[in-house]
This record gives sequence, structure tokens and C-alpha cells, in this order.
Amino acid sequence: MKDIDKTNIDKEGFKAFPGCYEKKEKSDDPYGDYIIYHEMLHYAKRHSCDVIFLTYDITKGDWMQKSKSPHLHYVENFYQNTGQMLYILDSERTFDDLDINFKSFNNVQDLPWEISIPIDYLWDLNHWGSNCATIKDNKMIFKGTFAPNGTDGSNININEQLKIGKQYEVSCFVKSLVGTTGMFQLWCHDQTESGNSVATKYKVPSQDGELIGLIFQPKFNQNIRIHFQYTPGEGQIEISDVKIIEKTYDN
Repeated sequence: MKDIDKTNIDKEGFKAFPGCYEKKEKSDDPYGDYIIYHEMLHYAKRHSCDVIFLTYDITKGDWMQKSKSPHLHYVENFYQNTGQMLYILDSERTFDDLDINFKSFNNVQDLPWEISIPIDYLWDLNHWGSNCATIKDNKMIFKGTFAPNGTDGSNININEQLKIGKQYEVSCFVKSLVGTTGMFQLWCHDQTESGNSVATKYKVPSQDGELIGLIFQPKFNQNIRIHFQYTPGEGQIEISDVKIIEKTYDN
């Protein structure tokens, strides 16, 4: 921690984030809380998940107000940068109020692994050169009657998250406007030329909306690239609620 470049941390913005009290009290190395906060930012962005941060350190006011409520600008900044929520909780009050039986955590390993994938700037839009795909309000919109290669789409890489040999259900919610003739396809592969690849058939989604999904099984690596493919036509197609869920014998 003492070897990091603290040039940017020492700027004025540091005063608005965890660690500002320690900067007064620990002038030699006040950066612990600041680094913890940005490690959580990195983790949430990489894994597309919310973060729960439990702290007993509530006396300095770095993380929580005197009322034991979190500083809202931390939560707002976290969401703006990751699209995920940060929950800052008082550990002592949380466990006392909930009366948690820690033996119940033994069953966590039996729950299916699941992630929700936000539709945001991390997606590679129009990877084959058209301008059919846009993003609005955490939804991907396809519209347009021309693509240079006849079809186009958008994709995102989820790396080192899956387990080889396991089966995963990849799904999204898709709907179209009245009169739409453009078609949608969900396509997933492991980012290798001769690896695992599976896709749904092209179709015009329902106007009421429908869940379109497929089963993907990693064979050669732990990666998956999710494609939304579009065949141009009249109207508009809207995609949201993208998920990967590990299949178990019960689901």
C-alpha cells in the first residue's frame, strides 16, 4: 500500500471519500479506506454484482453518518461508475437486529450461481459496422433497415466466471413494436475459433415480450461472449434483463 502512486489520491477529490478523517489523523498513510472503496468499485464492475460492506468503524464518520446511515454520495458515485448498488451497513446493529444463525450459511454453496448483466457502455455495439444498435435506460434497442454484412449486433465478454463442464442458462427479455420485421438472435461462444458455440434461431420477438434463452456449457475455458444479433427490417426490437444462471438438477 505504501508503494502505490498517491498523486491522484492527494487531489481535492480525496476529501469527499472514505479516508478523509484518517488523512488528518494518520498523515503518514491515511489511504486504507480510500483503497477499500475503490477495490469494491473494481470488484462490482468486473463481476457485475452489488456489494455489501459491513463495518464496525462508525466513530470517524468516514463511511456512515452519526445516525448510522451511509453517506449517500458514496452510494450514488458507486452506482454511476458500476451500475451496481453499494450497501454500507453497521455490522454490530445489523447482526444484533437480524439475530443471524451462522449455521444457515452452510447452505449457500447449494444455491445456483447467477449474475445479472447490465446493458451499458461495456457492450461492443455494432461490431460489424452498422448503426442499428443503441442503448437507452439499460436496454439495447435495434432498429434500421440496413447492415453492411446483412446482419449486425452487439456483444460483451464475461471472462473467468464460468466453470468448465457446468451448464448455464443465458437469457434475456426481448420485445418488438407493432409492425416489426427485423429479427433477433441470441448467440453465445467461448471466444475461440473452434470452441463451443450455440445460438437461437432468428425470430421476430413478441410484441408483449418474451424470454429468449439457451444452454451454454464451457468446454475449453471459463469465458463466454454474449451476442445480440439483428437482421435489419422495419420497426424496433428492445432487449433487457440479461442473466446467466448455473443449471442444477433442481432448476
